[in-house]
Amino acid sequence: IKFQIVRGDTVQVTDGTRDLGKQGTVMRVFRKKNTLLVSRCNMRKRHFSKEALASMRKEDPNSEPPTFYYAESPMPYVNVKIIDPITEKPCDIDYKWTDEGKKVRVAAGTDNIIPSPPIEMDLRYRSVEGPLDTSPENVLKRTFDPETLNPLLAAHLEHKERAIEEKVSVE
Repeated sequence: IKFQIVRGDTVQVTDGTRDLGKQGTVMRVFRKKNTLLVSRCNMRKRHFSKEALASMRKEDPNSEPPTFYYAESPMPYVNVKIIDPITEKPCDIDYKWTDEGKKVRVAAGTDNIIPSPPIEMDLRYRSVEGPLDTSPENVLKRTFDPETLNPLLAAHLEHKERAIEEKVSVE
């Protein structure tokens, strides 16, 4: 299933009692659980761990650190709708083809194009060249020589033809 709402989209909560009508940006999509993490929506109380409280007390022994904080919690995918960028109202999504042949998301009913949010690369997982990696210079070297391949290919085809002739003569 291709999700119509992706990270970076602006959505509005359309179902649920606590956050009904609130708007926020999709921070994360959990596809296996069909849930979304929307900024400033579905806030839940989270308690600090004992280790975190102890480290806060070490940093500033004169003040009492807070024991809890509020954080976003995932909400069901069906409880939100994407915001039409022109009318700024929640809408359903359709897909249409542009004149250039590109498939785009459009708001159902108004046919306003909903632009895709920019892709944010997670720099934590960027690879670093290690000692066992192939260097860029070696990657760009030309190692294929069609002239040396042709005699081998010709010999292979000749061998196949002989095998076919032998099968025909045996029968």
